Amino acid sequence: MKNYFFAKVLSNDYEKLFTCDFEVNEGDFVAVDNGYLEPESAVVVKIMDKVKALASKQPIYEAIDFINFKPYLDRKAAEAERENIIKNMKEEIENVKLIETLDKYSGKSPKMQEYAEILKSLEKGGGE
Repeated sequence: MKNYFFAKVLSNDYEKLFTCDFEVNEGDFVAVDNGYLEPESAVVVKIMDKVKALASKQPIYEAIDFINFKPYLDRKAAEAERENIIKNMKEEIENVKLIETLDKYSGKSPKMQEYAEILKSLEKGGGE
């Protein structure tokens, strides 16, 4: 069964009408011919009804194949999550070091004691 869809060619942002024998959804990436027998990528922007596609005055181009970006996007999401966790861990380490330093010096200065108490109350969600 032929599928019809508009896809935006990524190299020039033109939207063209394509057909293919494989299933596509909006947001999917497909390989298309650039007109010089070289593949380039396009993103599906709108699925078309067969009758409307065939009745349109647009030329219909053949999509070459489906491009599966899911493994790549999953890997990039995992990398971003890892970076976020590391950033949060570093922030937490800095907070712990600050509290330890305030505790260490709070007995030597009344002002440091006051700062340590305020910080501990904020850490517990109390706030002042």
